[in-house]
Amino acid sequence: MKASVKQTIIRNIIFGVQDSFGSTVGFLSGIAVSGVTKETLLTSGIILVIVEAFSMGIGSIISDHTVEEVKTKRSLPLKGSAFGGVYMFFAYVIAGMVPLLPYYFMWGPYAILWSIGMTTFFVGLLGYISGRMLGLSPMHHTKEMLFVGLVAIIAGVTVGKLLPSA
Repeated sequence: MKASVKQTIIRNIIFGVQDSFGSTVGFLSGIAVSGVTKETLLTSGIILVIVEAFSMGIGSIISDHTVEEVKTKRSLPLKGSAFGGVYMFFAYVIAGMVPLLPYYFMWGPYAILWSIGMTTFFVGLLGYISGRMLGLSPMHHTKEMLFVGLVAIIAGVTVGKLLPSA
């Protein structure tokens, strides 16, 4: 596999998983503490994951395509950049199921705690694995990923608590 292709795949998987974990757990935590019903949360969560996965996948295709055109200084077909977007889409959808899953089986504070706990564990695991794969400090990557994930959780819960429920 060509180095640039491998880099594109790794970048899109890490970006898709990290963004999905952060966005989804932050969103769900905020929605859950705002007082909506379980059905509303599940419907909203699924919509968020699918729409964001498409958006991130398309964004990946467009940005990779633009970078390639800038590098080569010529117009290129869009399809050459599509594989990165596909990786982004699936990484986002799969990762988005992690924080959503507890809400299928429980409700209330336990669902929120399980969602945050599972997501935090997998965010840390992503940091560790990506650090190892890249030959960098696994602990440093783990700390970075956990910090970003926790910021998203805090933001989601804070906004959910501050806004009145509908």
